Amino acid sequence: MQELDKHISTAKFTTDEILQLKDDAITTINEIKDVTNLTDQQKIALRAIKEDIKNRPERDFTAKDWYHKGLSLASDGNHKEAVEMYRKAVALDTGDDSMWFQLGYSLGNLSEHAEAVKAYDKAIEIRPDDHVAWNNKGVALGELEKYAEAIKAFDKAIKRKPDYHEAWNNIGITLGKLGDYTEAIKAYDKAIEIKLDYHEAWYNKGNALRKLGEHAEAIKAYDKAIEIKPDDHLALNNKADVIYVAGYEDRLEEALELINKALDFEPNDEVSLETKKRDRRCY
Repeated sequence: MQELDKHISTAKFTTDEILQLKDDAITTINEIKDVTNLTDQQKIALRAIKEDIKNRPERDFTAKDWYHKGLSLASDGNHKEAVEMYRKAVALDTGDDSMWFQLGYSLGNLSEHAEAVKAYDKAIEIRPDDHVAWNNKGVALGELEKYAEAIKAFDKAIKRKPDYHEAWNNIGITLGKLGDYTEAIKAYDKAIEIKLDYHEAWYNKGNALRKLGEHAEAIKAYDKAIEIKPDDHLALNNKADVIYVAGYEDRLEEALELINKALDFEPNDEVSLETKKRDRRCY
């Protein structure tokens, strides 16, 4: 995969190839939601678009050109400059939901959550059935600690896509923020029902069970998360923490092994280092 990514990032296109790819590339680019998780086709399309706009002066840029330049910057992790490009795009074309969506996405990555909500609202106004925009709006509202509004947004996402496991997981997280761990577990169970190998939901369910003092069930949930993603250092750490808190004297050696494994994956993880200090009887 690394070799393929290197090939895509260094690919050179002739003018004829750019023209041939451009229409298909634009269609593919407009399907992007998460710029950090592009398909190979999207990477190639984005590269072709970058070559196209590189050869033209900015004074001739259309809204789409600014938008595509923003996508390119965001895909490289440069959300600050991407926001500038998206703002230029929406200034020229206020009716494209993709532009507003990506503006919200980059603003969220910059922790400008109030502005992100505004951008998602514009995207939703144009395309009310965009379940991802509703979900992302909910995430931004959660970051603003507007939990009741966040849950309403997640509900809107699920209404449009009932099998949207990410939104169910996000409802669980938000209910947990409100201290309603019992209902949070129900939301995580729904996410797991839809996607059995959804390790994030198993991990979050473990956290909720731990908050309720259901230590044995919490360990089972962490075990599932670790089974699905063996390098999940947080699940490894939290399972060890439950062993300590529950007072499972016969499992203290196992707890230390879990912490050491977590530190193998994340050597500087402060949570795991603190857990390792918790019970010196393990040493």
